[in-house]
Amino acid sequence: GRAAGDDPAGPSGRSGTEKEKKKGKENDLVALIANDAAARLAAAEDARAAPRRGGRGFFAAKGKRDASDASLARLDLADEETVRELLGRLPVGHLNERARLTRDLADEYSGWWQLLQSEFSVLLYGFGSKKELLEDFARRTLTDGGVVVVNGFFPGLTAKHILANAAAAVSRENVNALHAGSNDAL
Repeated sequence: GRAAGDDPAGPSGRSGTEKEKKKGKENDLVALIANDAAARLAAAEDARAAPRRGGRGFFAAKGKRDASDASLARLDLADEETVRELLGRLPVGHLNERARLTRDLADEYSGWWQLLQSEFSVLLYGFGSKKELLEDFARRTLTDGGVVVVNGFFPGLTAKHILANAAAAVSRENVNALHAGSNDAL
């Protein structure tokens, strides 16, 4: 037989604490996201193994692996909105520490700006996304000109796309400024 203290439900008849239940829900959400990612990767692998048409099919049949097979473009990745929504469901830990770190890094903005003015780069590294921090830096500090935001996680992104979009944005800005100036002169 079991002793009274050996019952997993405990004396109240409830199994587990609220903290354990919450942790179980967090694990369920993480497992859901992990299973979804695994299914997408498996689907990408299946698609890669399927016979292809054209020149790529020839190389696949011959066993030669082209470099693009190893790229993110081969994966059916979720769009940014879906990723943000899924990440929004995850519990955020260490809120106080994160807020303090963000405040401390914001104090470094003027130094980052000076480095950029001196034609140096700023490298941020470590765990977690730096996107919010960089957007805050651009909004607060880079107010004397245009800012180009490149979301590098888009699989088909190339340097040509970045330069073409930046040139188009600058051209539109110049055209709008010229039109605004000519209207004022009239």
